[in-house]
Amino acid sequence: MNDFREFKGTTPSMQEWAVKEYYPILVKNGLTHGALLLNNDAFAKYAAKNVQGKASQTFEYPTFNKITQAEEWLIRH
Repeated sequence: MNDFREFKGTTPSMQEWAVKEYYPILVKNGLTHGALLLNNDAFAKYAAKNVQGKASQTFEYPTFNKITQAEEWLIRH
């Protein structure tokens, strides 16, 4: 689970690094599911969803607004 409730956004280059480097390594090492916990900040939400949208092409990675929802989803998967 990526807990981005305190996340304030990031640069496009950092988003690109996460998509091209970080998540592929996790998938190569067996990651099949992840959960993204978002906050309500518009800029943070945009950056996180941009990365999530690209990353979810290689593994299941839905977004959630409440930690209990994310935890329940992860337990089922």
